[in-house]
Amino acid sequence: MICGLGVVSVVGLVATHVGVNVLVALIVGVVLVGLHGSFRVIEDLYVDEESGLHSVVGGTQAAPSRTNNTRI
Repeated sequence: MICGLGVVSVVGLVATHVGVNVLVALIVGVVLVGLHGSFRVIEDLYVDEESGLHSVVGGTQAAPSRTNNTRI
C-alpha cells in the first residue's frame, strides 16, 4: 500500500513537472534545519533535579480559585 502511494506520488510529480520545485523546497528545508541546529544552545536544555521547574514557573503553587458557575 505505502509503496503504491509512493509510486503514484513520484509519477504525479513527474507528470506535472513540479520536480524542481519540490527539490528546491527540500534543499531549503534541509538548510534551515541545519542552521537551526548549528545556532541552538544546548546548555539550557537540562532541568536541575533539585529545582525542577520551580525556577521557571516561580516556585510556589497557588491554590486553584473556585468560582460559583451555574450548571447548564
